Amino acid sequence: MIRVRLLLLLLLCTTASALHAQPFYPFTRTEDSLEAIAVVQRYVALQPGTRLDNAEVAAMTTGEFASDITSKQGLIASLFQRFRPTILGAMAIRPDDSLVLVTTTMEIDSVPYAGVVMLDPVFFVRRTDEGMRIEGYDHQRRITNAIAQLHLVDTSREYPPSIRPLISREIGALLLSNAQLRAHLNEHRAEFAQLAEMFAGDRKLKLLAREDHTPTQINNVGIYWGAAAQIVPQSAIDEYMRTATKEQQRALRAQIAAVDQQRKIGEDTLRSVIARQKLTPQRVSAAIDLMHTLRIQFVNADLPADGVVQFTVAGREGLALGYIYSPSGALPRISRDEYIYLEELGGGWWIFRSIA
Repeated sequence: MIRVRLLLLLLLCTTASALHAQPFYPFTRTEDSLEAIAVVQRYVALQPGTRLDNAEVAAMTTGEFASDITSKQGLIASLFQRFRPTILGAMAIRPDDSLVLVTTTMEIDSVPYAGVVMLDPVFFVRRTDEGMRIEGYDHQRRITNAIAQLHLVDTSREYPPSIRPLISREIGALLLSNAQLRAHLNEHRAEFAQLAEMFAGDRKLKLLAREDHTPTQINNVGIYWGAAAQIVPQSAIDEYMRTATKEQQRALRAQIAAVDQQRKIGEDTLRSVIARQKLTPQRVSAAIDLMHTLRIQFVNADLPADGVVQFTVAGREGLALGYIYSPSGALPRISRDEYIYLEELGGGWWIFRSIA
């Protein structure tokens, strides 16, 4: 049966409990940067199946990361047994070089509609009495789920060919690399500036979420649409009907009737919510349409710093990626607990990745 509700990763907002003015610090000693890169290079260059003895573990790692390797009889992480990352650079994320972020990138797959999939792991390197040691690493999660979904969309008969690009556009957002996020914002800077202005200067509209072209949250009010949130083009329905059995056609007509009824309920709710929030349908519709164009699923302007807006491209339960607009420079702190990556793009814009 054709799925009228398209596959979409559920998005929940990510909020920083506090914003700081300085995510990076100048290196106190140049050798700390070089040593941090060198220890990561040694780790990722280990051959698949390598088992480290306790002395080798202590020479490269520290804390829970070292304990985890030891508990696995010295085996390195399976991710780095399969793929070899390229090291991009190092940034001090605490004063006095006490904690350094080493950035990397690597190709992990090639999938329909998304093309080559690049993963951008980051390593947290701690300065200890013995020298620079890897404290842990992280990367965008649920990547394998998104890849599996794209393969399903490409091969399942439940999805007519004409609708597959629409579905894949939403699913594939989670697979965007830092390079792709960078290029996307640079290509659409004027539109992003327009969207930021819609929220930064409007105290009535602080939170907005969408599914397809449908608003699913306005400020602190959620709007339930069920299968009606996604609008399936009539051409896709006609395409399915041409090859469907009579039983499948009857089932789809019944499903469409139920979706139409749910859409009417959703539209009534939407009008009520917009009125209670003292907004206008045109104001909400303009923001939703621009969010759809820019592949933004959630906008959060309810942050603890005036003028700062977070634009989430994709994510689930805090495992998110997207952009932060902060003309004042107020930003969340990079840590292993929440925001694992920030990258400045100029003009107050930053890429972010979070895991909590």
